[in-house]
Amino acid sequence: MKIEIRQNVKVFLICVILFSFILGSIYFMTDTSTKTLDATLINTHDLKEASYTQENTTLVFYTNDQDEVVQPANLNYAYLRQVKNEEEHTVLESYLDINKNILLQYEGYYYIEYQYDDEDKLIMVSYLDLHKNLVNTDDGYSYYTRSYNNDGSCIDHYFTSKNKQVALSTYYGIKRVYSNDDCISETYLDSDDQPMTLHTGYATVKHFYDKKNRVIKDEYYDKYDNPVSISGYYGVRYHYDAYNRISQISYLDQKGHLISCDAGYYSIERSYYNDDTLKEECYLNQSNQPTSNTYGYYGVLYDGQRTYYLSKDHNKIFEINNFLSNYPHMVILSGIVLCLIALFIKKKYLWIYTIAYIYFIMSITLLHREVAGQSTMLELFSSYRLFFTNTAVRNDIINNIWLFVPLGLVISRLSKKHYALLAVICLSLIIELIQYFFGLGLFEFDDLISNTLGGSIGILVYVLYVNSDYFKIQFRKLNIKK
Repeated sequence: MKIEIRQNVKVFLICVILFSFILGSIYFMTDTSTKTLDATLINTHDLKEASYTQENTTLVFYTNDQDEVVQPANLNYAYLRQVKNEEEHTVLESYLDINKNILLQYEGYYYIEYQYDDEDKLIMVSYLDLHKNLVNTDDGYSYYTRSYNNDGSCIDHYFTSKNKQVALSTYYGIKRVYSNDDCISETYLDSDDQPMTLHTGYATVKHFYDKKNRVIKDEYYDKYDNPVSISGYYGVRYHYDAYNRISQISYLDQKGHLISCDAGYYSIERSYYNDDTLKEECYLNQSNQPTSNTYGYYGVLYDGQRTYYLSKDHNKIFEINNFLSNYPHMVILSGIVLCLIALFIKKKYLWIYTIAYIYFIMSITLLHREVAGQSTMLELFSSYRLFFTNTAVRNDIINNIWLFVPLGLVISRLSKKHYALLAVICLSLIIELIQYFFGLGLFEFDDLISNTLGGSIGILVYVLYVNSDYFKIQFRKLNIKK
């Protein structure tokens, strides 16, 4: 009797865990902050900027040809409200709709607060919620501090709270050098304020400007200030359209000549929606003619929160990884269906199913990825810290978990449970190592954690399967030897 009670409690707890996982995945994969394009709105390029000041507050807004205040297509507000101090420096910014109600910005804040030192130099920028308390932006930080060196450079450090907990997992600060108010170089710093190499492969990026103060070229350097190759190129050149938007990005060698990146193209041509968000990127060869990348795609179409690969004729190309990224809830549905197959497939077909699913995992994680150089992220839970603030990071974590749930389940049916977990860890490690050595992605401990968690959930499904009275009967039927 006691054994039966304990078994029922075990089944109940596993059911609670599994249902919580499924419902949590559905909830967190539902993005309510999606930006939609209103084609009736007009871009700021075609509007007149105006402002008026009352006491220490200035309102900046845009008007149409009839002198009516309108919300521009490329801004998430109609009015920019700036509160200024006695020195005319902005100390607080907020964003209002056409009726002058305060608006939440896409990055997750309502206000920006600016603080200055006795020499009127900016020393802190804070992001605030509706009640003017610190809030994490989508990039994972609440505020950053700025210090200045004698050589005129400044250093920004990013934090999550007043106790100065470091926010950004990839670097601890940025040293910026200015010339005539133009930032001519940015160097990424470690915890000791020393140059460090990002997972993208460089430590410093140097900017070059045209007469309109637009960045026309970037060059990449390592932490010893030596030129460094990023995916086959040493720098990029930018071209602009009539609205000062980047219309083309060209890749350069060490001497500044055009060169092919590792993905197989020389330049990217860009087009935009009316609100200045990116619409399309097309790949070009050395002669500025359309070309494909190493996987046969000629470009990418951006449609709201979704992206699509394009053919030479600008038609959408179906690709499973891209499809699952565009429709994240399909990851959950696919995971459930694959688990059901793993549960009820006959034992003689288990090995075929297992091999097929491992191939599926390898194709999802390794194929159709552009070579980007060897990079690592060895800090534990670095991405998990952004789980509640960054939609892309959150979806990536959930995807990595779900990807390994069916694997943990099917291997549990083939072997003992601890062997199943070991197999999940080994496969995950193999994938991360391949991504690192072949430059196909970031070697990240957090991915190992997510994959192991997914495999463990799959094992829990198997435990539920063999401990439920109904499933016991089905299990015995499926394992009857021919």
